Amino acid sequence: MTPAGLLQLHAFVRGGGTFLGWGQQGITTATLAGLAPGLEMSVPLTGLDISGTPFAVDVAKGDPATRGLEGRTAAFNFRDPVLTGGTPLVTYPEKVRSYGYAGGIELLAGTVAVSGQPIGTGRAYVCSFDPAFRGWPDATQALVGSMLMTPPVGPDEATDVPLPSLGSLASGLLAASRAGRGTRPTVFRVADADGATLRAVVAAAGAVVLGAAATRITHAELVQSRREANRDRAEQAQAYRRLADERSAEHAARVEDLRTRIAEREQALTDLGAVLSTTQRQAADASRELASERRRADRLDEDLRVATRALDAASEQTTDAIVRVAELEQEVDVLRAELDSVTAAWHAAEGQRKHA
Repeated sequence: MTPAGLLQLHAFVRGGGTFLGWGQQGITTATLAGLAPGLEMSVPLTGLDISGTPFAVDVAKGDPATRGLEGRTAAFNFRDPVLTGGTPLVTYPEKVRSYGYAGGIELLAGTVAVSGQPIGTGRAYVCSFDPAFRGWPDATQALVGSMLMTPPVGPDEATDVPLPSLGSLASGLLAASRAGRGTRPTVFRVADADGATLRAVVAAAGAVVLGAAATRITHAELVQSRREANRDRAEQAQAYRRLADERSAEHAARVEDLRTRIAEREQALTDLGAVLSTTQRQAADASRELASERRRADRLDEDLRVATRALDAASEQTTDAIVRVAELEQEVDVLRAELDSVTAAWHAAEGQRKHA
């Protein structure tokens, strides 16, 4: 974790949060973040031989997490760190008792198994053991649950724990990285007579390790060359993908242009269809009007023929009438001549009668 992360963790707990860590990594994180003041950790490489066994521990009073759990219980220890100082909540008794094989357990006498205290308005708890290691949480699950469910510290009970500086965090992280990554140490014990054999085995193991390192270096170089080749192929693939994207964009633009032009043509066809329909209706109307006019023309032709025949008949009648009039005029002239003759004869006779 970076110094900034440790500062954020400290601020989280000071603001009312709860921290629970275990093992070497959890203890180192709590110590660096200023969440376990006064707590010291050691990892014995000799003298303490615990392959994994439950131990009797004593739960103290005075903390909400241990309320109702006071007294003797058990915790599983698998080459866990040894803690001293801090604020002990769970401790190994002075007369250490294990429920399985363990050697050098007197080193655990009176040491701390769980430490915890208020930090600001929050609480921080640190366990030397893993409370859920390999299905052995029955003896410690109530304790862990109580830690997690403990309410924040009230304003009257809040404690002022100084915030660690960036310099101390950086130096602490450097020291922790040099000390290791929190893995459990492996200890081999042999008889004095087997020392030479052990040294030979260690030398052989060293040769194997060096060979493995050389193989590792060769593999790393091979992996690096393959990574570079893969990087080149990836760059080519990216270039091809960009080219494909450009072609796809051009294709999409072309398709969009064609769709627009097709839509325009379809709209023009629709308009032409509408105009054609109107023209067809107009042509039909004109055809009907033409047929009507033709019928009227036929009727007019028929009327004209009738009128012509009537005119011809009238012309004949007129001619006959003219002839008849001429004849009548002649007859009138004859009659007038006769009348004149008769009148003249009558006047003559009347004149004679008067003279007589």
